[in-house]
Amino acid sequence: MATKREPFLPNSIYHVYNHGIGDSDIFFEPANYDYFLDLYKKHISPYASLFAFCLLPNHFHLILKIGEYEQIEAFIKKREYHLSGNRYEKVNNKIAQIFGNLFNAYAKAVNKRYNRMGGIFVKSCKRKIVKDEDYLRQLILYVNTNAIHHQLAEEIEEWDYSSFRHIIHKNSFVVDYIQTLSLFNSPEEFRILHENYANEIKKAGKTGPFNFETISVTL
Repeated sequence: MATKREPFLPNSIYHVYNHGIGDSDIFFEPANYDYFLDLYKKHISPYASLFAFCLLPNHFHLILKIGEYEQIEAFIKKREYHLSGNRYEKVNNKIAQIFGNLFNAYAKAVNKRYNRMGGIFVKSCKRKIVKDEDYLRQLILYVNTNAIHHQLAEEIEEWDYSSFRHIIHKNSFVVDYIQTLSLFNSPEEFRILHENYANEIKKAGKTGPFNFETISVTL
């Protein structure tokens, strides 16, 4: 039986994530990561704000807030999307289709670039609604340090494809760093909590706790 997916709803926060088919890579060189973010900015940014992200060779994490219903409808009209059929009368299906457009555009470009065929991502984009602010803060720590968990970097700033440096250096290319930092008492607290979280992950090692809720960090 297929697992029921969370509906995408306006004015709601989500953890969106997915991985390659059979855990195969979805990013093969630096230009791929940059192109994915460019597509995110084109397809999603006009009606959503991004708290944090991490792109890794075989999967990605996004924490974002979907905007108001009017923003979504205005975006669909501006892009001249033709979403016909009864299923697109519901706004959650419209949002899911726009995410699908992002992933399809990326897959087509990668297939063309590397002379390959077939899908890249697992078919169903995974998402989990986030309703608790404490959970959201912990999730941001988890996502920004995910490269350390997977032993792709020793320090947070070593991994180019997470939002940590964007937020610390106040780069608004794709991340709403003001929104993210507002969840913490100060930029310094944001930095220290990430460093403490990263240290806990390194102590646990590759076989340590995968569930970020099992790690507790303090100032």
